[in-house]
Amino acid sequence: MSDEDNGGHETYRGACAAYAKRGIATSPWHWYTSDMAASSHKFRWGDALLIGLATVIVILLTINAYGGASEQSYALVRNGDSTWRFPLDKPLHANIPGLMGDTVVHISDGKISIEDSPCPTKSCTTMGGISRKGQWLVCMPNGVFITIEGASEETGGVDDVSG
Repeated sequence: MSDEDNGGHETYRGACAAYAKRGIATSPWHWYTSDMAASSHKFRWGDALLIGLATVIVILLTINAYGGASEQSYALVRNGDSTWRFPLDKPLHANIPGLMGDTVVHISDGKISIEDSPCPTKSCTTMGGISRKGQWLVCMPNGVFITIEGASEETGGVDDVSG
């Protein structure tokens, strides 16, 4: 069979074999030879440094996001006319008057949530509990707004109710 009959494949195979004997790569994957594969999997000190640095960054971001040493925080509940401050470390059920009726808030396990409200959709009751500074809950139809604040040094702590 001549090279013209088989499309030149024999010539290509012969050339590959000849090049392979001399150590010359002919494959498009020539960069991934067995020697290179073995050397590319060696663990170097730079790899360890990079992995260590990434681990430290992830740990610091996690501590920042989920709070490290937490200060005493409280829930600030507003209804337009009055404001209440409730510490999150004491269990509580409270009725907060709103535009449509009373919104029932519940504090337990360091979280505050809206347990019941007279609003038509009751979507505020499905929002779950909040506990971190800066988080908020709201019942828009009833006009009740809840935020988490940290204890300031000016107040010296948490009031149960102010108005």
